[in-house]
Amino acid sequence: MTIGVFMLITLHFYFIDWLFYLAMILLIFDAIEESIMVLLIPEWENDIKGIYWLWKRKR
Repeated sequence: MTIGVFMLITLHFYFIDWLFYLAMILLIFDAIEESIMVLLIPEWENDIKGIYWLWKRKR
């Protein structure tokens, strides 16, 4: 979502440094979350929202 906002603002107006860094940080956190979920789930499953819901379901 933030990378899309960043791209729209950059293409229509001008480059904003802090928005770029915010988008990259959020992208890194998302990639880390997806990697952790892949390691926690033993087999493929559909419609898992995130780590919180995965841990909540396992309890």
